[in-house]
Amino acid sequence: MADEQQEHLKHLSEKLAERIRSEWPTYGGHDVRADAGDPGMIYVALRGAKRDFDAGEAFSGELESLLDGELDGEPEAIDFAISLGSTNKDLLLQIELRYV
Repeated sequence: MADEQQEHLKHLSEKLAERIRSEWPTYGGHDVRADAGDPGMIYVALRGAKRDFDAGEAFSGELESLLDGELDGEPEAIDFAISLGSTNKDLLLQIELRYV
């Protein structure tokens, strides 16, 4: 992938992680943590929600709506995928942004 695209995905990931943090400091009674990772990756944790898959599924729907709206304004087509998993304590949502 071109350096320009990598840099754009990095900037977009950081912008979206910040938006998630500001819009949802908590969700379903759980604190939310959102961080940008590698270009195109956003990691979201519902703190203490290890087995609360209903909250994870609902939050995933909220994130889909946010991402659809944010990515519609992009000059190039960018798609996303959201994965759901858990750790010892938290429920994790991984968002991957990619050019199509």
